Amino acid sequence: MDKISSEIDQIQNGNEGNADEIRMPREAGEDTYRHLSMDGKEERGTGRKHHTDQAIGNIQTFHVYDQANGICLKSTTIERKTNEIPVAQELLQMMNLKKSIVTADAMHTQKRTCALICKQKGQYVLGLKGNQGGLLEEASLCFTESAKKAARKTENGKKPRYLKTKEKAHSQIETRHFYMVKAYHEPANKYDVWEGLKTFIMLEKEVENLITGEKKAEVRYYIASIDDLMLCAQLIRDHWGVENGLHWHLDYTFRLDENTTMDKNSYTNLGLIKKMTLTLLKLFQPLFQGKISLRVLRKSVGWETEKLIVLLFANLSRENIRAVLMKDST
Repeated sequence: MDKISSEIDQIQNGNEGNADEIRMPREAGEDTYRHLSMDGKEERGTGRKHHTDQAIGNIQTFHVYDQANGICLKSTTIERKTNEIPVAQELLQMMNLKKSIVTADAMHTQKRTCALICKQKGQYVLGLKGNQGGLLEEASLCFTESAKKAARKTENGKKPRYLKTKEKAHSQIETRHFYMVKAYHEPANKYDVWEGLKTFIMLEKEVENLITGEKKAEVRYYIASIDDLMLCAQLIRDHWGVENGLHWHLDYTFRLDENTTMDKNSYTNLGLIKKMTLTLLKLFQPLFQGKISLRVLRKSVGWETEKLIVLLFANLSRENIRAVLMKDST
């Protein structure tokens, strides 16, 4: 506690009045897009009934996560995993998706979901699996060896249709090959229209374990309403930031999986408070220049609440505060 208090004093004395030290939420216009990830989370400590040992299904929570700003924009409790589809479609109808790209797993690759995203002026990159068997077959047939060979020739061009990445992490080497082709989808009828569909993407992923020597390979497919492979590849990689930036912190920083609150409304309200707190902690963290984890920072807020509140507002200008308060709601 003394160490944290000392660092707070040093930061406050050194940075007082510096409005640029704290990262404010970005306007969509600062980038060409805003990346929104849709994903659900199972609340593992909730599957019980009052006054009994009878097990029931855990509460599921559906999130819409702003990757750029690290903020959970929407949070809705659902009964079952499959209920994500109508809940996502309901939320999308209420959102302004202009200059936004929505990513989600294959569950949300639905004609109506694509239509709603386009209606709200957004774009999408969605996973493609067996739940859309016909479209998956069309996509897989497009990536013939000759088509892949032709795509590789564009690797160094201005608008490549092939991209290779290679990185080492967690004692393994991951190599990814991204391919993109134009989506030639001919609707069988008026109900078989995929609004905005422009491209199919294939990802060939190879993983080599440097300790055991074991090698694994998998192939994934995606549909997209944009034809920029570099951007699509980045979106596909960044999509799982919802796990690292939101779900992991809820479990590790806030111990949400250990919360055994059984009442659905109470659990939902507690979850909303924790997500709001997580957003505030992310605003505080840059002031410590990466020296303090969010988990430690959360404790320090409880110990030094007044100092941290003063520190936060000392690093915000009147213009920044006004900009946040006046920002249009999504």
